[in-house]
Amino acid sequence: MRKLATSLFVLVLLISAVTPALAARTDPPGMAGKGVFGFSGSIIAIDPDSRTVTAHVAAGCRLVTIGNEITLQTTPDTRFLAKTAVGTIIISFEELKIDQPMSAQGVMTGGVWTADRITVRYL
Repeated sequence: MRKLATSLFVLVLLISAVTPALAARTDPPGMAGKGVFGFSGSIIAIDPDSRTVTAHVAAGCRLVTIGNEITLQTTPDTRFLAKTAVGTIIISFEELKIDQPMSAQGVMTGGVWTADRITVRYL
């Protein structure tokens, strides 16, 4: 039952992360060389000094490859959210944990993946 719930959670995150990215197949004016991304996977490393999160990609948009690892830069504007049994809550960077299922959305520019939002599920 737990595997089914986890699978359904990842599927919902994938759909919510990929739908906006798939809708924007072409770069909007002023976005040449940039790409909006969305993917789901799991956190494999956290660097508190550089405030980066490295994730293993399980599913995503046209910019990401399943099975790859992506290091996400965060900014003061990056939102960190957690899905809980009672709903979605705002969390801090420091509350992220390795092996948490996650999804991310953001912009890739010049090979740098900058997250606008990282959502995790509490284990």
